[in-house]
Amino acid sequence: MRGERVGGAVTWGLLDAWVVHDLEELVTVPGWLRRHVPELRKRFPQVPERVWRRAGTMDAAEFAAAVGVMGVFVGAASAAGRLTLARRGAPAARHGAPGVMRGRVGSMRLTS
Repeated sequence: MRGERVGGAVTWGLLDAWVVHDLEELVTVPGWLRRHVPELRKRFPQVPERVWRRAGTMDAAEFAAAVGVMGVFVGAASAAGRLTLARRGAPAARHGAPGVMRGRVGSMRLTS
């Protein structure tokens, strides 16, 4: 339905769900990755060795920084959804809300 609006609970819910999911990853991924690099290296031999070396030495602070960068994008997408009231076909939804997200992710069409 064109012009249908979605409430703030839905648009900000995207950010909430992402935060809950990634808090768990912040706790588990760095240690899991270090323990499983040898097995992953065997399973995916096409991955360059430098990737495995880096993955095996990544600490929790580096992983948290990467998650934080993604959080900026997820937060911006949530804000853009809220600003446009997540209307399907809204001009801001098609072209990124003013001042929020400009670029490939922000210019993706949200309509089918």
